[in-house]
Amino acid sequence: MQPLSAVKRTVLSLGLITLFAAAAMADADRQGGVIHFSGEIVEPPCDISRSEQRLALSCSREGQTETRYYSFHELTTAPQHFKGIASVEMQYIDKQNKLAVMNIVYH
Repeated sequence: MQPLSAVKRTVLSLGLITLFAAAAMADADRQGGVIHFSGEIVEPPCDISRSEQRLALSCSREGQTETRYYSFHELTTAPQHFKGIASVEMQYIDKQNKLAVMNIVYH
């Protein structure tokens, strides 16, 4: 078998590139499809209210609202039953530790 000339190799290479490009473009033109989803997308956030030195967290879980009361210390040390719901960080903004910003991240 004789080696291919430079012109034949170029034509063959361009033909293969065109073939692959056409196949890629054919895939890109596909539109539509079906996505099946079951379950909840978003659960409502917990309602938080302050009562003296405690916080009341009212959270909806599986269609029922449950209210629990926590001291600020309990929230920042994350009780075991609370870890699955949210994590809490509290940063004091004054030297007397009377004013704070509490950041609650829901899981």
